[in-house]
Amino acid sequence: MTIFFSCSTKRDSNAARLYHNTTAHYNGYFNAEEIIKKSVTKFKQDYKEDYDKILPIFIYGEEEQAKAAYPDMEKAIEKCEKVIDRHNIKDEGKKAKKRPKLNKWIDENYAVIGKAYFYKKDYFKASDVFTFISRKYKDPDSQVSSSTWLARTYLAKNEYGKAIQALVKAEDQTEVSDKKKADFYQVWADVLLQQGKLPQAAEKLEKAIGFIGKKKDRARPYFILAQIYQQLNKSDEALENYEKVVKSRPPYELEFYARINKALSYSRRGGSSDEIKKELFKMLNDDKNLIYRDQIYYALGDIALEEQQRPEALNYFQKSLQTNIDNKRQKAKTFLRLADLYFEERQYVNAQSYYDSTLTTISPDHERYKIVKVRAESLTELVGYLNAIELEDSLSKICKLPEEQRDKKLAAQIKRIEREKEAQRQKDIADAEKAQQNAVAGINGTFWIYNESLLKKGKSNFVDYWGERPLKDNWRLSSRLAGSFGPGEESLTEVPDSNQTNTGEPAAEDKYKVPTLEELKSSLPCSNTAQMKKLVDSAAEGYYNAGVIYKEKLDDEDNATSSWEQLIRSLDESAFHPTAHYQLFRTFLNQESSPGYSANPFCSNCTSQYWGDEIKEKYPGSDWARLVDNPTYFDAQEMKKAEENAAYEKVYAMYNNGAFQQAIIACTEVIDTQPDNGLLCKYRLLRAVCVGYSEASYGIKETYLKELNEVVKNCPSGEEAKRAQDLIKSANAGNASSSNTSNVPDPKDGNSEIPSDSTKTDGTEPPATEGPFKLDLNAEHYFAMIVPVKNSDVNKIKSSMQDFNTASYASAMLKVNNNLLDKDNHLVLVKSFKKIDEAKDYMSTFISDQTKLSDINSAGYVSFLISKTNYIALFKTKELDTYLQFYLANYQ
Repeated sequence: MTIFFSCSTKRDSNAARLYHNTTAHYNGYFNAEEIIKKSVTKFKQDYKEDYDKILPIFIYGEEEQAKAAYPDMEKAIEKCEKVIDRHNIKDEGKKAKKRPKLNKWIDENYAVIGKAYFYKKDYFKASDVFTFISRKYKDPDSQVSSSTWLARTYLAKNEYGKAIQALVKAEDQTEVSDKKKADFYQVWADVLLQQGKLPQAAEKLEKAIGFIGKKKDRARPYFILAQIYQQLNKSDEALENYEKVVKSRPPYELEFYARINKALSYSRRGGSSDEIKKELFKMLNDDKNLIYRDQIYYALGDIALEEQQRPEALNYFQKSLQTNIDNKRQKAKTFLRLADLYFEERQYVNAQSYYDSTLTTISPDHERYKIVKVRAESLTELVGYLNAIELEDSLSKICKLPEEQRDKKLAAQIKRIEREKEAQRQKDIADAEKAQQNAVAGINGTFWIYNESLLKKGKSNFVDYWGERPLKDNWRLSSRLAGSFGPGEESLTEVPDSNQTNTGEPAAEDKYKVPTLEELKSSLPCSNTAQMKKLVDSAAEGYYNAGVIYKEKLDDEDNATSSWEQLIRSLDESAFHPTAHYQLFRTFLNQESSPGYSANPFCSNCTSQYWGDEIKEKYPGSDWARLVDNPTYFDAQEMKKAEENAAYEKVYAMYNNGAFQQAIIACTEVIDTQPDNGLLCKYRLLRAVCVGYSEASYGIKETYLKELNEVVKNCPSGEEAKRAQDLIKSANAGNASSSNTSNVPDPKDGNSEIPSDSTKTDGTEPPATEGPFKLDLNAEHYFAMIVPVKNSDVNKIKSSMQDFNTASYASAMLKVNNNLLDKDNHLVLVKSFKKIDEAKDYMSTFISDQTKLSDINSAGYVSFLISKTNYIALFKTKELDTYLQFYLANYQ
C-alpha cells in the first residue's frame, strides 16, 4: 500500500516525495545530463584551439557536430519530459502550500530540456524553456541557472542587450552555489568578450575564477584572462595569470602555450631576453615538446625581431617551417610572417613565394585572406616581368661576349648541369635501394607502391605540407617567358632532347644526359634577330609593367621610378618609352604636390620639370608633350570631340529635313573657320551631297562633281574619299541627272535613296526630347559610376575597376578615369563602347561580379550608361538627378 500511494502524483507525502524525487533525479536529470555531457565532451575533443586569438570561454560545437548529436539530445529531452509527466507532484492540500516545491528535481529536468535544445542550436525553443523556468521557479539556484542559460541563448543569437538584461536580473540572488556563480560570471564575461569590451570582461572573469573550486578547472579561465591582459598591454597581469595556468595542472597543450606566452609577455615588459631564450631552448630540448618545436622557434624569431635582429629572426622562422609536423595553422602563420617581412624589405621575389604558400594554407574566411590573395597575384605578375627582364639581360650579356669568353661561360654551365645530374642520379639510386629493402622487408605485407594505405597517407602528408597544388612544374612562379616565343620555337633555357617521348618525358637512358657545348650554343638566340627582338620587347614590357605594379598595387614609387628609368637607360627605344617618360613626369609631379615634400638636392632627374622637358624634347607635338603643359588634355579632347559631334548632328538634321541651302552655309562656315575640326571631311562630303540635291532638279552636276573631287583631294585616305569616289562614278554614269529624281546617297547611309521631292528622312534619328539630354542609342557610350568624395578612395576604386577590365575585357582596351562632377561627387568613367549592347553587357557583368568588384558592388554606388553628348551636357548642367530620371525612362 505504501508503494502504491507513493506512486501517486496527486497526493503529497514524505514517501511520495522520496520516490518521485529519487526517480526524477536519477531516471531523468542524472541520465539525461550524462548524455548531454557526453556530446559536450565530444565537442571539446573535436575543437581545435587557435592560440593566436583569445580562446572561447565555452565550446558549444559547430553546426555539423550539433546535427550529429541530435539523437542524443532527443533522447535526453524524451527522458526528462517523461519524468516531468510522471513524477511532478500536483497535490494542492495544506502540506503543498507549506512546502511549495514538491519535487525539487522537476526544474532541473526542465533545465536539461532547455540545454538539449540549446546544443541542437534551436535557440528559440531553448529560450522559451529557460524563460518558463525563471517565471515558475523562484528559488535562487533556479533563478541564477535559468538566467545564465537564457543569456547564453541570447548571446548565440547576437542579442547582447537581452543577454545582459537576463544576467542583471539574477545578479542580486544570494545563497547560490559556487558552481552556479562561477558559470554565471563566466557567461557574463563571454557576453562582454564577444562585444570587444575587454576590461569589463576581465573583471567578470576574475569574479568567476573566485568561485571555481578545482585547481585544474581554473586553468582555462586563467589562460583567457592572461590573453585579455596581453591584448590590453598589461604585461605584468598577463605574466601573473600565465604563471597561474602553469601551476593549475592544466592539459599539457595549455601549459605549453602558457609557457610560450609567458616568455613573450616577459619580453614585452622589458625583461632579460637571455633568461627567456634559456627557457625556450630548455623547452626545445624536452622530448615532450617535439611536436611544438615549430612554435618555440617562432617565439624565438619573435624575440629576435623585437631586438632588431632580422637575419636571426628569419633563420628562426625558417626553422619553424622545417620542424613543423602537422600544424597547418602555425605553418600558415609562419609563411605569412616571412612574406610580410620580405615585403617590408621590398624583397618581392621572396615575398611572392611566401604569400603564394600562405594562400594555399589559409582558408578564405581568414581575416587577411583578401590582402594575401591580392599581394600574391600582384607579386606573381611582377615576378613574371622581372624574369623576362633577367632573361633578356643575361642572354644579351652572353651574346655580346667574344666567342672565346662565351664558350668558357657555357663550359662552366655544363659542369654545373653535370654536377646536378650526378646528384640526381645518386639520389635515384639511393631511393631505389631503399624501395627494394622495403619491398623485401615488407610494409604491411606489400611493396609501398601497392600499399593503398601508405599511398593515401603519403598524399595526405604532401597536401598537409604543401597544400593543394596544381599538377605542373615550377608552380611557385607564373612564368610569362613562354610569351617571348612563337609557336614551334624552342625555349632558350632548356636544350631540346631529341630522345623525348610523345608524353614529353625523356627516355630513361637519357635522364642524366648532359648537353654538349654545341647544343648549348645552338640554343642561344644570338644570331636570330627575330628572337632577340622578341626578348627586347618582352624586357621593355617587363620594365614598364613592373613599374606600374610597384606604383599602383604595391604603393612603392621608388621602385616604380627606378624601373621606368632602367627601361629608358637600358633599352634604346621601345613602344613603352613615351609612356614611361610620362609616368615619371606624373609620379614626380604628384610627389611635388603632396604635403611635406622636399626636393632631393643630389638627384637632378628627380623632378617633374626634368621629365617634362625630356618629353617635349624627344616627342615634340605629341599627345604626351601636350599633356605636360595641360594634364587635362585628353579630357579636353574628349569634350571637344563631343561638342564637334553635337554640332555636326545639327547640320545633318538640316540636310535630313531638306534645308539644303542652310546646311551648305553651315558646312562652308565650319570648313572656312575651323581647320582643326575633327569632322572636317564629313562636312565636305555633306556639303557636296547638299549641293547635288540643290542642283539635281535643274539637271546640273558640274558643281556637285567639283565638290566631290574636293573631298577626294582634301581627304585622300578617309572613308569620305572612298564614298565621294563612288558618288562620282554614279554621277558620271548619268544616275544623278534626272529632272525629277536623284540617286545621291545619304552621306550617313550608302544604301538609301533620296526621294524626288527633295526631302530626306531615313528613320534612324531619335525623336526630339525635352531637357538637356537627348537619346541616341547609336552613339558612343560610357559606363559611369558616382563615387562620393567623402569617405571613399577613388584611386583604389579605379584600380579595382582596371583590374576587372584587364581580366575580363582586355581586348576592348577600355580606359578608366574620373572627374569631379561637383564638390561632393566623383564621376568615374569606363570608356568607351561603340554599341549600346556592348555597354549593357559590360554593365551587367560589372554589377554581378563578386570577386574583383565585391567591395565596389556592395558599397551601393549609383551606376549608369551615358552617351558622349549627354556626358558633356551633364558636366555643363550638373543636373545628375535629371539625367538619372532620363536614364531610367530610356535605358531601363
